[in-house]
Amino acid sequence: MMTVRRAASLPGSGWASTPQLALASHHVAEGLRRQGRFDESLPVYRDAIERQRSLGDRRSVALELHNLAHAARQMGDSATAADRFRESLSLAVEVKHERLV
Repeated sequence: MMTVRRAASLPGSGWASTPQLALASHHVAEGLRRQGRFDESLPVYRDAIERQRSLGDRRSVALELHNLAHAARQMGDSATAADRFRESLSLAVEVKHERLV
């Protein structure tokens, strides 16, 4: 996560609100989750969601909420997982995200 934030803060980088930085956050979160580092992946997923929302990328937000739900489930937090799955599904229906509906 620190690497993604550091890239965003580089003077003149112009990366703070770019799709590339949102995608970088996604990949870091996915890598952490796949390594079983669920607690570390959650804030990175939240960062990716925040960046995607700021870009108006509702389709990616739906996918990221889905991924966040999986991480919460894998940590044993079924209430948060259920909430994020519902939120993801609702948004996925709105944006017609074929993979999530």
